[in-house]
Amino acid sequence: MKNQAFTLIELLVVILIIGIIAAIAFPQYKKVITKSRFTEVINALHILIDAQNRYYAANGTYTNNRDSLDIEFPLSDTENRKYLIKISKDLHCGLEGAPRNVYCRNYKIGLGLLYFYSGTYSCTNYDLDNYDNDELCKKLLNVSEASSDSPSDSRRYTGKRLYNL
Repeated sequence: MKNQAFTLIELLVVILIIGIIAAIAFPQYKKVITKSRFTEVINALHILIDAQNRYYAANGTYTNNRDSLDIEFPLSDTENRKYLIKISKDLHCGLEGAPRNVYCRNYKIGLGLLYFYSGTYSCTNYDLDNYDNDELCKKLLNVSEASSDSPSDSRRYTGKRLYNL
């Protein structure tokens, strides 16, 4: 009677192949997850911009008070500051500086997006070791270099419009 078991070499080859496939797939998986989280930032930013525009159309001015906008924010009651909007554990947005500026930042991936009503977008990578974030910002704003006025703790990219990721 012949033994029908796998040899140790066959098992090692299969484990090696699975390891190679995992090593190739995992970085791509991380990029897809980061891109989807950044898409949440973009969508939240557009919702806030639209709400500010509706508020302006009705009142002739912009607001720094999130409660004045005609949209609901799930976790915003956990913050006392009127301009900060906590959409999820990692995604925070706000009405910053001049009343017409709107920003959103995902703390988990270290990316933020700011819209100035002068028509300029600013994408900021707060995770200086993550160059994939830089690539997302460059692609989103269709730029090749970080702005010269970037703070030392981040890299900022600016552009006039948003492109598809």
